[in-house]
Amino acid sequence: MHRWICTSALLLASLLAACGEQAPPVVAQADPPVPGDAGEEYLSLHAAMGQPFFDRVAMVEGAPSAELVQELEANAGMIDRLAYATRMEACDWGVPDDFDMETLLPHLGKVRALARTLNVDARRLAASGDGDRASRRVAGLVRLARHTADSGADSVIEWLVGIAVLNLATDAAVYCAPDFDAHQRGRVLAELQKVDLEDPYGLDATLAFDRQLAGDAGVAPADETRIREAVTKTRGEVERAIAALESGS
Repeated sequence: MHRWICTSALLLASLLAACGEQAPPVVAQADPPVPGDAGEEYLSLHAAMGQPFFDRVAMVEGAPSAELVQELEANAGMIDRLAYATRMEACDWGVPDDFDMETLLPHLGKVRALARTLNVDARRLAASGDGDRASRRVAGLVRLARHTADSGADSVIEWLVGIAVLNLATDAAVYCAPDFDAHQRGRVLAELQKVDLEDPYGLDATLAFDRQLAGDAGVAPADETRIREAVTKTRGEVERAIAALESGS
């Protein structure tokens, strides 16, 4: 009886101690910015990795195939450079200064390809235990969204592509959060906290410019109601990702 009481007391003490333990707090701390023009680096890396590779990445549903994993590993150095390039504050996509409704925006297809690559590789790395590089890719997705929608963007379509990249980033953050340690979650959290959820990426100014361009061209402007609905959805996704990063679940 005495032995049973002692054993029970030890178990109870262990349970109480475990209940009292708390997970390390998440401190939002972004990687510092670096000098350079991200736009030039993005376009260079897209050309170097090649469209066939991006086409195979675009077909991924769930986990990448063994063949694609080999390609991702072969391109790891360039994907590292891509994540690093997102830390550059300047981003010139080469869009002409005399932008109008007829201006072509060929960089947007490249943005989508680069974003999908960061997303697929982040999930692969997180699942394999490389949370450091995975978190750099997810944080890079958030910064790529800003470079697309906010860094000199003139059109609603640029803004919409940037928001699509941001939504990709929030999905990746929620997926990877359980595999990240507190520092890695804080790296991504810091980037998401920079997003102005009331006027993301200067939407009000973008819509005003779109109305001006549409009036000059004699065409209908963008559907602001649907765009505002997209903002509401994105706000919820960002808040969901922030909660996952703060809790680690």
